[in-house]
Amino acid sequence: MVILGFAGRIASGKSTIARSISKILGWPYSSFGDCVRAIAEERGISLDRKSLQTLGQSLVNQDCLSFCRRVLEGSGNTNNQSIVVDGIRHVKVVDILKQLVTPNKLIIIFIDTPENIILNRLGEKEIYNIEDLETIEEHSTEAEVKTTLKTIADLIVDGRKQAKDIVDEILLWLQKQK
Repeated sequence: MVILGFAGRIASGKSTIARSISKILGWPYSSFGDCVRAIAEERGISLDRKSLQTLGQSLVNQDCLSFCRRVLEGSGNTNNQSIVVDGIRHVKVVDILKQLVTPNKLIIIFIDTPENIILNRLGEKEIYNIEDLETIEEHSTEAEVKTTLKTIADLIVDGRKQAKDIVDEILLWLQKQK
């Protein structure tokens, strides 16, 4: 079993890439963001970005192991097969996922996308300027994405490339790891 985890800043392209990789490999897909949204709906919490960030941080702080298990179970993965996990935002999550997959492997792929491309993508969601992006990224859920996660990634890919080229790069890299 392998957990192929994707990390990157907001609007870096990680979900698009993770879903594509999942489809090509035939591995189940699960997302921390989807899980947080589902829990928010269960609890009657607003689905705005700030509320979701706050809920996500509290899930990591209060019972990160259960949160990680729920994300893995959310894929429908019942037979311990390899899985693609999107939206890793915390070193603590990486550590727990490593424990859950041991003796097998957790591979972290970081999508490194420059701010101008992120702002372009966020403009489609009515977030237009660097100040708005900085406000979003000030939340504690984003702190380790810009710092630590990139340094512990097994592979860093250039988010300026086309999605197909990034997917091809990741698949080639994975083949070389075997």
